[in-house]
Amino acid sequence: MAQRRMFSLKIIDSDLFLDMPSSSQLLYFHLAMRGDDDGFVSSPKKIMKFIGCSDDDFKILLAKQFLIPFESGVVLIKDWKIHNYIQNDRYQKTHFINEKSLVSETENGSYEISLNNSCKEEEKCIQNVSKVDTQVRLGKDRLGKVSEGKDIYKERVKLSKEEYGKLSEKYKDEGLLEKGIEILNNYIQAKEPKYKSHYHVMIAWVYERVMEDEKSKGHRHERDTAKNRTTEGVVKDGGVSKYTSKNYL
Repeated sequence: MAQRRMFSLKIIDSDLFLDMPSSSQLLYFHLAMRGDDDGFVSSPKKIMKFIGCSDDDFKILLAKQFLIPFESGVVLIKDWKIHNYIQNDRYQKTHFINEKSLVSETENGSYEISLNNSCKEEEKCIQNVSKVDTQVRLGKDRLGKVSEGKDIYKERVKLSKEEYGKLSEKYKDEGLLEKGIEILNNYIQAKEPKYKSHYHVMIAWVYERVMEDEKSKGHRHERDTAKNRTTEGVVKDGGVSKYTSKNYL
């Protein structure tokens, strides 16, 4: 296996990549550095522990489709061949033959899941990968269930993979998106509204609610900070208040 790896600005300079937390970006670089000559990484969990990244960082990479996961625990760098070109005399074929049989290369050089004609049960063959992809989603409170082709978050919020990805880009912060899902979930639990699309609710009043809460939180922080500065700047000395700012000492 080659000891040098390259990274294409076409991928790492995209908004999709740069919108991720820096810890997720760091994990991506470390995984890509340790991929074999076909882009397969054998021990992603060990790498996560080694560099101190969390499960959420890994889930973000899956949700944004920078990685292709397999039931064996192996992951594949989706855009590996866009990043790297290895000469034939240096190329070493991957050991993960079964996993490689489940993917094909697109015209732009990235990998994608494909049906293998040599697999007797084509649907079963593809599920080896898609099952993992459905079970692992960004969001700590996902139930791991599927309803009407959509994943269920918390108890009642239904979102497709594509919808969740778009929401991740809109909310930009994982914590804010989780908060929005919780708000919608609680509202559905209490009011039982008949929404046709939870995604559209998430980008409408739920998003406005989350942003308004964050704005109010910022204003409260500013007021508390100003109050603390005023309190710290005044001391009692024999019942007489005196400013103790450095400008007056």
